[in-house]
Parts: sequence; C-alpha cells; structure tokens
Amino acid sequence: MEYARSAALVIGLDVYQSQPRLPGAVRNAEAITSVLRRVYHFEVSTLFNQQATRGAVTRELERLAQAERAVIYYAGRVIDGQVLGLYNTDPATPTMGISLDRLLRQFDSLPARHALLILDTTLNRLPTLETFSPNDLPIEECFTQRARLVIGAGLGAWQSRERWSDDDATLFTAQVLYGLRGNAANKDGLITGERLAAYVMEDLPHNSQRQTTAWAGRLPNAPGDLLFREVAPLELPGEVTEGLRSGVPSFRYRSVSMLAYLIDTGDAVVSSLALEKLREVAAENDSINVRKMAVDELMVRNIDPDVENIPILRVPPPPRPGTAPDPEPSNMPPLPMPGDRAQNIVVLVVMIGVFVIVAFLILHFS
Repeated sequence: MEYARSAALVIGLDVYQSQPRLPGAVRNAEAITSVLRRVYHFEVSTLFNQQATRGAVTRELERLAQAERAVIYYAGRVIDGQVLGLYNTDPATPTMGISLDRLLRQFDSLPARHALLILDTTLNRLPTLETFSPNDLPIEECFTQRARLVIGAGLGAWQSRERWSDDDATLFTAQVLYGLRGNAANKDGLITGERLAAYVMEDLPHNSQRQTTAWAGRLPNAPGDLLFREVAPLELPGEVTEGLRSGVPSFRYRSVSMLAYLIDTGDAVVSSLALEKLREVAAENDSINVRKMAVDELMVRNIDPDVENIPILRVPPPPRPGTAPDPEPSNMPPLPMPGDRAQNIVVLVVMIGVFVIVAFLILHFS
C-alpha cells in the first residue's frame, strides 16, 4: 500500500537546564532521523536539546496533522515515571515537561491513519495501553484500519548501554534501527510496526544480558498496523551484518574491513551492496569509532560519505511470488575470514611451543 504523506517528529535531549546530562540521546535521535529520511523517505522534524521545549513540541505535533503515516520518537529522561523531560523541565516543576497522559491524548488525536510512538526512556509499560500481540488479520485488512502502536525501552534502558563512548546509542535504539533496516521483516520482506515491536522485544533482552526488557502496546480501540516497507532491503552475508551488531569491537572492525574488501573485489551488484552498507555504517552505526573507520575506508576510495543518492547497481531478483529475494547473492566473493581453522591450529601450536620453552627455562634455572 502507499501513504500519501509520511511525517515524523524526533526528539533527543543530552542536556537539560536543571538535570544531569544524558549522553547518547541526541545520537539516538540522529540515527533514527537518518533511517526514516534515507530509507523510508519521511519528512522529519527534529528537536534536540535547547530546541525541545513544550511549545516547540506542541507546534511540531500540529504539523503532523497532514500526515497519513506518523512516527514520534523520544530519547531522554522521564520524571516521576509520568513526565517526559524537556530542556527546561525542572524536577520540582514537572509541568514544564510533557505528561504521558497528555502525549498519548495528542498521539491518539492525530488525524493520521497509522501512527507509531517510540519511547527510549526508563519507563515501564503503561496501564492505559492494550497488551500487544501480533495481528493475525490478512495483510489487506491490517492497513485499512486506524492504528496506534507504542514501543518502549523499559527499565534499565540506559544502564545497559554499549559503552564505546558517552555518545553512543542505547541498545534499544540500536535494535530499532536494525529492525528498520530489514531484520524485522518477515519471510516475504514485509516490515510493519508490529513486526518491528516483536523483533525488538524478542532480541533486546538477550543483547542486553537481561538488563532491559522492551514493551509494546496499542491504544484502546486502535487495532491495525503501520507499514514501513513491503520488501526489506537486500542484505550482505550474515557474518558481515552480525559482526556490525556485535558487542565486541574487533568483530565490528573486521566487518568494516570485509565491506571494504567486497567493494574492491565483488562484481557490480556485490560492490554496490557493500558500498551502500559501508555508507550506512559511516552515517548511522552506534559506535563512534566504527563510524570513523567506515568514513576512513570511504575516503581512501575517494568516496565522499556525505554525498547523497550514490547510484546503486542492482540485479532485480527473478519473479517468485510470495518469496523474499535471496539475502545473500550467489556471486559473493569469498571473504578473508581471520580465525579460520588452519589459522587457529597454527596459533595453538605456537602458543604450546612458547609455553614449553618458558616452562623449560623456569625448571632449568630454578
């Protein structure tokens, strides 16, 4: 299906007038903004730090009135469990923030047919929402109804961050980003709001070592769903994409090196896919060091990471009704995978030899 207009409001607050700094919130918001604009072509309004006041939020919500599909994203502090903090919100006077009841009323009253609210803050499930469960209606029926879905990070969202630097994204927002880039798609390549919520809720506890449990719910009397994409983006081999998601820095760096290798050695399709993924990493990865490495790889190849709309060469998949495109092209060149079996055996033999020599020296001179 097609939406006449898609719009989003993205709010992120690192700094406050009267509250401690919350590093990473603006980074979260920037990453979400980039995906909504580049991948799904939303019109996105942003409110970061000093821009995020109650009056500004109210004005931007009014601008969403013309959208048929609307997304609201918030990353920041919650006060007393019921007020979203804004730049000038003082804990002693929480009325300067946005109460959740007020936000939900404004969210519910949006003229948009389908809307999604994403809250990356330490907020538990709201009792006013209906329990989330996958929608079993046929696809053609899901998107004819009015939909209002809320996804929240849950308690521990900011305590379980990946601490590559103070400005990295939270695990919750990183999970949302991976879902929007294709991982939340079903076997037919369909990405919807509910599939995104189910993906985040399923994978986040594992990735955060059970420190964070996301939640989702619908507003009463608002069934249905929101469509992001009917066919998910074509992905590169799993060892590349999974490495970029890993919590181990060396795995991430290795994946960036693999992308650079595929750009240089793959055919037109593979090279284009790897280039697109490397540009995505340079713009949106939740680790500053990984982003810098990706930018360096692009610059070495005389590719400006800030230039939009680089033409991507693709071979259309053969028509296979009801089947998603093969996510790993058959013409993918072999990757130079460090740590293979032969290399591991050599390393093991060397380590044993060093151990024997050290033991001999100790015994001989003791």
